[in-house]
Amino acid sequence: MDAEKPLVMDVKFNRIIDGEVMIDSGCSMEYIDLETAKRNGYEIKKKPVPKEIEGFGGASSVSEYEARVHMIMDQHVKTVIFHLVDLPNLPALLGKSWLSKHNPNIDWIEHTVLFRSRHCLTYCLLKLYTSKPQRGKSTSLSPGNRFAIVG
Repeated sequence: MDAEKPLVMDVKFNRIIDGEVMIDSGCSMEYIDLETAKRNGYEIKKKPVPKEIEGFGGASSVSEYEARVHMIMDQHVKTVIFHLVDLPNLPALLGKSWLSKHNPNIDWIEHTVLFRSRHCLTYCLLKLYTSKPQRGKSTSLSPGNRFAIVG
């Protein structure tokens, strides 16, 4: 595999919209394309204070809006607050602040992401059981009761 190829993951936004997100360790924050957010009907809010964005093609810009988006990446589930910017070739970017919080194991050569951090094991990964089964009762797996293999 090509190590220079961007790490792009398939995700589901707001539980129904298929999309992609690029994981970028050189990017400081989380960004989503403004037109993608509008087209998909994400709840867009004006920020109390605009955020200056540096680094897109060497130019700086300002993000005045944000969107809170529920994101599912395999068994990893989390709501992310994205800064809205013009991203012409990709709907969303996960940057250093997301990477620091979730601290996934990333194989940049094979383009794989594995969530093993204490934070993700506690808050982000779907679990096998939501409660202990009662003695003498059978337990069935419903769509909300899943598990994640964390290696």
